[in-house]
This record gives sequence, C-alpha cells and structure tokens, in this order.
Amino acid sequence: PICNTEPTNFYFGEVNIGESVTDTLFIQNTGSADLIVTDIYNELDVYTLSSNSALIPPQTTEEILVTFSPLEEIEYADSIWIEAETPFQSLFLVTVLGMGNEPVNANNILPLVTEVYQNYPNPFNPTTTIKYAISEPADVTIVIYNIKGEKVKTLVRERKEPSYYQTIWNGKDDTGKTVSSGVYFYQTKIGDYNSYNKMLLMK
Repeated sequence: PICNTEPTNFYFGEVNIGESVTDTLFIQNTGSADLIVTDIYNELDVYTLSSNSALIPPQTTEEILVTFSPLEEIEYADSIWIEAETPFQSLFLVTVLGMGNEPVNANNILPLVTEVYQNYPNPFNPTTTIKYAISEPADVTIVIYNIKGEKVKTLVRERKEPSYYQTIWNGKDDTGKTVSSGVYFYQTKIGDYNSYNKMLLMK
C-alpha cells in the first residue's frame, strides 16, 4: 500500500465563536494492497475528526471530516497524525490552523437594510471571508462561479433570520478539490436581493 494525503495542511481562516466549519481530509491508497490506517488523531479539542481509523482498498480514497469549532478569539494551531502500515513510512502529518472570531453581531443589533459586502482579503490565498446583512427573514444562497460562468462551490443555501453573517471560502470546489488561481464571482441571493461580486485568488 502507498499512503497519500490531500491536503497536507488546512487553513480554516476566521470562524465565529459558537459556530463550526467542516472540511474534508482525503487519505488515498495508490498502492496494490489494502492500506490499514491504525490511528488518526490530533491534540486540540476544537478540532474533531469523523473517524480515527480506516481500511482503504487499493486505488481508493477515504474521506475524513475535520470540523473546527473555536471557543475563544485566539489562533489554534494543531496537527493531525495518521498512523498507517506502509513499507516506506508509518506516520503522516497534516497541519491545521484556524482563528476564533467574536460573532459579527455580538451585540444583537439588527441591520436596517439587506446588503452584501466585498470579500476580504481580496486578492486572497487560500481563504477569504464574505460578510452580509439581512434585514428580514429570507432564503439565502451564495454560489461561487469561475470566469466561464461555471458553478464552482455552493457556500450557503438556507433560510436565515435578520442579523449580520459571514461565510468563508477556502478556495475549494464542491468536490473538495483546490481550484486554480484566477478571477471568481460570488452570487448572493437574499430573498429578492441579488448581487454579484468579483474576487481574485492568487497563489
């Protein structure tokens, strides 16, 4: 068996205290025999893993969900260790970094108008934050498109109450694959409100 991990590092960016963001760790077996992953673990409680072991047949991939749930407004640096039985290497490392952030609307001030703000940072690499305000209950969708108009990633699709919100795009598409550098657009629909904003991913 041959073990490969994708990505080799996670950057969750800023996540509001009390909220969670989930990403996917792919463990690939590119060899010709079963890959036995005996342990998958990390140190900090703010990062949780969906599984701590796996049996991966040849030429297949196991998906492990990594969830970040910050408790304080600080930086959280951690490592995910993967113990696997391979002829060449038995321990694999994936680094993890995220920031806890005070909620956008910590004082419960309701917005007077519905609007979407320009993402920040812009240009960005590898993550950027999109903030928006909702003045009345509405169905919200935020979708990323590439320069060709092809859908890349659905960030938000749910009904929300009046408040200030933010969401983070980590530069990956709906399949978990990291996208290439270039110009992207995010379309935000909040009830009858509809906006397009341009952003630039630079690596």
